[in-house]
Amino acid sequence: MKKGHLINNWILSLILSLLLIAYSLKWLISSFMTFEIQILSGPNARGYLVFKFIIPILLFIGGSILTYLATKPSPIISIKTNHKRYKIPLIEFKRSGALNDLIAFLSERVNLV
Repeated sequence: MKKGHLINNWILSLILSLLLIAYSLKWLISSFMTFEIQILSGPNARGYLVFKFIIPILLFIGGSILTYLATKPSPIISIKTNHKRYKIPLIEFKRSGALNDLIAFLSERVNLV
């Protein structure tokens, strides 16, 4: 059994998530540097707080989750046909405890490499 990634385009997902994290950190740092306490007493205080602080924090959390999913190793099965190669994650079989049953089922019917 091989280890692989849950996401097919994991390199693209990793690059996108790291860019998202870097952008959200830059946005959050610049928001702290330009923070004005007088604006909080104005009529647009909620919108200011949401735009300056909440959105960058949510982007950072989303980028962190995407980074975790892109780098998380998972057991996979590799199926080669004449024209294509498929990589299927076995995480659901592992969670339900049916992974050994699947291996036994496949070993009776095909050559396992």
